[in-house]
Amino acid sequence: MTKATITATGHYEHLGLTTFVGKATMTGPSECGGFTATEQETFTSANGDQLFASATDTACSTSNPNVIHITASVTITGGTGRFADASGSFTTQASAVAASPTATSGTLSGTSTGTITY
Repeated sequence: MTKATITATGHYEHLGLTTFVGKATMTGPSECGGFTATEQETFTSANGDQLFASATDTACSTSNPNVIHITASVTITGGTGRFADASGSFTTQASAVAASPTATSGTLSGTSTGTITY
């Protein structure tokens, strides 16, 4: 079983400038030629409040060996501060671009759509 830690920064509407940490466990191959994974995620907002989530990811190969397309189905499981009782769900469509097929860092960009209640 392969594990990975994903770190990123970005902007989310309810969180502002956000630091993201995802602990992913690869669970097998995907039908699209990539892999599937489960992920525990922590989003830390600009003021330090955190939002916790669980995700199921499908990563698909593309014609460029340095790029994968990721679809994540995410369930919000709580948080700290103003997100202590948070719930909801969202879907993220993202592309990850690495310098080479074996690189351990790169650029992740995407869009998340869904709802959050807090």
